[in-house]
Amino acid sequence: MGQSPQKDGTEVTEIDLAVEELVRNELARHMPEDGSYGEEKGSTAGVSGRRWIIDPINGTTSFTRRWPLFSNDIAYEDKCGPAVGVINMPVRRPRRRRATRQGRRGRSPRTVKSRNFRPPRR
Repeated sequence: MGQSPQKDGTEVTEIDLAVEELVRNELARHMPEDGSYGEEKGSTAGVSGRRWIIDPINGTTSFTRRWPLFSNDIAYEDKCGPAVGVINMPVRRPRRRRATRQGRRGRSPRTVKSRNFRPPRR
């Protein structure tokens, strides 16, 4: 597995780049008007006012050492700010999502275990 340091000194692997590219391609296919920001490749502008934030492998050091403490993180924001975040820990399970504006007046956003969470489709 090829590794190289980023500008901030943290490592990035070929798999980080491949996962981010896969996620960006799928998002562009399903939501072509949305923007995106990836930890490895930066921003891609959109026209919808919505943006996806991608951390393909959060915990690259754990990943490269084969420790089960890494995750794939994706967040979604719209004109009102962050709306949904998903943390997928493929080795440990389960997936977690955090959502705002779900009719929970005056309460903080909730975290929910989810086995089959998928981003909204248009």
